[in-house]
Amino acid sequence: MVMTNLKSWKDIWRNVRQVYDQDKNGFVSTEELEDMFKQYFPHQLEGKSMCLYFKGYLSFYDKSLVNYRQLRDEINAIIHQKLEEMKDNPNLNSVERNEEIS
Repeated sequence: MVMTNLKSWKDIWRNVRQVYDQDKNGFVSTEELEDMFKQYFPHQLEGKSMCLYFKGYLSFYDKSLVNYRQLRDEINAIIHQKLEEMKDNPNLNSVERNEEIS
């Protein structure tokens, strides 16, 4: 249910924008973004690195910066898709919950 926890995702993007993207250019460092994700999802990301995931969103002129707006838009699209699937098939929601508990 991490992907569909809308409040957490809204908080993440708001904090990234307010805390890390003070110049409002849409880019933050990979370390800052990874730290933010780990604050919100400590158990799921414990001992894991997100560098490979961020690789597709790196700035072409500075490889230490992530285009978080592009990342945000793609994650939001995945969340929207998951919510539509859950709405179309209510049984899927309970199956996914049972899998996460196991």
